[in-house]
Amino acid sequence: MRCLRRIYNIRISNIDVLDSAAIPSMYTLLSQRRLSWLGHVCRMSDARIP
Repeated sequence: MRCLRRIYNIRISNIDVLDSAAIPSMYTLLSQRRLSWLGHVCRMSDARIP
């Protein structure tokens, strides 16, 4: 974030920086990771505990 703000050289919010740099939010990244892990667990056999 700090690097991007220095490049833009203006005061803007984190959300605006993320939108202009096309970087997904932390909530989106965590949701994707959680869904990926859930898919992995669903594909596992019932005899195996994650």
